[in-house]
Amino acid sequence: MQGNGNQLSKKKQEAPKESKPYDGILKALFGEQAEEIVSSLLPEAHRPEGLADTELNVELNRTTLSIDIGRHILYKGDSVTFNLEAQSGPDDDLLPRMNEYSLNLLCKYKRPVVSMALLLFECAIPKTPFKVICGGDVFSDFYPIIICMWQMDPHKVVERHQRCLYPLLPTMEHPTVDLLTQALQEMNEYDTRPQFTRHLT
Repeated sequence: MQGNGNQLSKKKQEAPKESKPYDGILKALFGEQAEEIVSSLLPEAHRPEGLADTELNVELNRTTLSIDIGRHILYKGDSVTFNLEAQSGPDDDLLPRMNEYSLNLLCKYKRPVVSMALLLFECAIPKTPFKVICGGDVFSDFYPIIICMWQMDPHKVVERHQRCLYPLLPTMEHPTVDLLTQALQEMNEYDTRPQFTRHLT
């Protein structure tokens, strides 16, 4: 019995290290165009002045906690930590997990946390706020921002020339072949060849 327990414990520790679908793609995009993507998804967000690129990323990578994207940003004028979690399918534990990340980031960086869930493909939308209730009393409220890509208008993205979001156009609401062709032509014109190749793979 002791051996089985050790195996289960080992599997639990190793689980967070497994890559989620599309996790690498989003991290690559954020690595190249983090400022543009954050401001496109969250117009109230801005880059803090006076911070080097190396100081903008935040980390929370422990045995059981590993965030997708973490950035130091200004949100409505306040210095905050921005946490984005990308989800390619339904996950009943998404909001409790994000709430846990938020509290850990708050403790580590001592500033408010803005949490965003980016749902790539159509699925059940988590109900917000996430509440912890006992005996009719609410002990915790968590208000993440939920963005459903399939509800986003791809035509507006192209009209605004938000090229940082072009690789995600196929996940948006009814993108037409003509629109995708236009986006590809624009990416080919403005991206470097290595960038253009990475965005298509």
